[in-house]
Amino acid sequence: MDVVILQWPAEEERRASLLDCGTPRLLLVGRTALPPVSSDPREDWVRMPSSDRDIQARVAGLTLRCREQDSGPTPGPTLSLDNDGILSNGRNWVALPPIEAALVGALLDSSGSVVSRATLQNAAWPDRDTPPNTLDVHMTRLRRRLVPVDVVVRTVRSRGYILDI
Repeated sequence: MDVVILQWPAEEERRASLLDCGTPRLLLVGRTALPPVSSDPREDWVRMPSSDRDIQARVAGLTLRCREQDSGPTPGPTLSLDNDGILSNGRNWVALPPIEAALVGALLDSSGSVVSRATLQNAAWPDRDTPPNTLDVHMTRLRRRLVPVDVVVRTVRSRGYILDI
């Protein structure tokens, strides 16, 4: 992986194009220039004048960060719901009543997608029609129960709900 070394701020345009490409960059910041503020892990800077050793260390650190980022995220806790209504997220878990377990099950089945109110109502009460506010009441209770496992149910206005882990 090649790290491009740029003069800052003289090569700002080139920096912007490299940023768009995701190319790692080391900025050599002029003596009186303000350093850039960046949250991009593919960018670092060093104040000039600086020794070759310092520059090489920055390039090596930048290369390592980029390799770690490119290898993908380390697997985190997985969200799972068992047949007894136990929802677990890593070491944290919560016991859910049957209706709320059915709602979470429907949300998990469509993980990352919006689940309509009709789909949720059918999952929780497949054999009967329920008043519209019944789902709202259970979603409010469910949201409170999910706090210990760091899971949030978000409302997508006029569309339904989505699970946010």
